[in-house]
Amino acid sequence: MAGGQTMTAPAAIAAVVETAAASDVGVATTAFNVARQVGSTVGVALFGTFTVAAHHFVTGLRLSADIAAAAFALGALLALRMTAAGATGVRPTP
Repeated sequence: MAGGQTMTAPAAIAAVVETAAASDVGVATTAFNVARQVGSTVGVALFGTFTVAAHHFVTGLRLSADIAAAAFALGALLALRMTAAGATGVRPTP
């Protein structure tokens, strides 16, 4: 899990810095880091909960890996959607 963050964090931080207004870069990077740390903490807690609740380590590990893969796929789809909207110059309306 930490290896994935190590590979993706620099690109994600660069994207945050590029999209934030110059006066808001500090706030944007702080919000990003807080969200990343909270997400990591919740992920580790859920991983441990699923592993213990399954009463069998391998079953809990598989469940945790399946949920992590689904979350990763959802994040990738959202990133593709946002990238496609940004590439055309048309941004989704709020």
